[in-house]
Amino acid sequence: MSTLFETYYDSLGHELLMGSPVMAKTCGYLIYGHVVDMSMDSKGEKYTIIPDIGYKSNSEIKLKKNYKVGWKNIYLIKVNKK
Repeated sequence: MSTLFETYYDSLGHELLMGSPVMAKTCGYLIYGHVVDMSMDSKGEKYTIIPDIGYKSNSEIKLKKNYKVGWKNIYLIKVNKK
């Protein structure tokens, strides 16, 4: 059973495009970066992200060159430049 948000996700204007700034939950921490590739597999849509910043509370992390993240763990963000 899907939620209303999942059912109408595409019609709400939250489509992820190439180059979209995103936040993703993966490997136990948060990654902020940009989408560089989209693909499908048996579990659904996957996005490849090139990270800009990574965060995990009270510990240092070493970022990989890219991450593959499923559609349930990725969020479009708005970047305000000052």
